[in-house]
Amino acid sequence: MEEERVIVPEEAGIVVRIFEDYIKGKSPRKIAGELNADNIAGPSKVGWGSSTINGNRKRGTGILNNELYIGRMVWNKLRYLKDPSSGRRVSRLNPESEWVIADLPELRIVPQELWDKVKSYQASLDRKPQLGVKRRPPNLLSFLLKHSC
Repeated sequence: MEEERVIVPEEAGIVVRIFEDYIKGKSPRKIAGELNADNIAGPSKVGWGSSTINGNRKRGTGILNNELYIGRMVWNKLRYLKDPSSGRRVSRLNPESEWVIADLPELRIVPQELWDKVKSYQASLDRKPQLGVKRRPPNLLSFLLKHSC
C-alpha cells in the first residue's frame, strides 16, 4: 500500500523560512544555528546542520534542492553501492534518462519565484572563486621547507 503524502503546515512554514533566509544572504550554517536556537526539530528529529539545508545540488539533496517542495517528485535519481574497500554504502547519481519524474502540484510548498531566486543565487556562488581551493598545498608539510642558498 502506497503512503499518501500530505503537507504539514508547521513543517512547510519552516521550509519556506529556510528558503527566505537563504535568499536574504544567510549561510546554511547560520540558518541551522537559528533553527536550533529556536528549538525547531530537524527532519531526523535532532538538531539542524548546514548539510541538511545545503545538501548537494547535483544530487538534489538538502532542503534547498528538494524538488518535492515545488511539487515535483523524482525517483531513481541515485543508486547505492557497497564500497568493497571500506564496506560502506556509497551513492552514485543515475543518468538523467533513468529518472522517473512526476508533477504533483498539490504538494508545492515553495513558490516558483522563491525557488528560482535560490537556484539563481546558488549558480552565482558557483561562479565565485572558492577561497583556498587552488592554494591548498599538495602535501601537509609542503610549505614548511625552505631553500637556503
